[in-house]
Amino acid sequence: MVCSASQLPLALFTSKSTATPFLLICDYEAYDTDHSLHSALFRRNWQMLGAVFGGAFAFEMAYDTGMNKLWDSINKGRQWKDIRSRYVEEE
Repeated sequence: MVCSASQLPLALFTSKSTATPFLLICDYEAYDTDHSLHSALFRRNWQMLGAVFGGAFAFEMAYDTGMNKLWDSINKGRQWKDIRSRYVEEE
């Protein structure tokens, strides 16, 4: 939960978390949830590397699939797979 403007001066002095310029956590339960998630994923170096590599692989697959679909939709009818039947006779 993000602090409202009226809680901002109080949150600077009472928040358990380290204050960042963009996000201050006023709800201790949200802090504990974020902290436990962070400690579960990044407790050891190999866990962090696995999470980073797994996330990068998933992002790459999703991005590649999305860009291929976008490219195919923009260039429909101009690619070899679309016009192959006009030039190649099936035996």
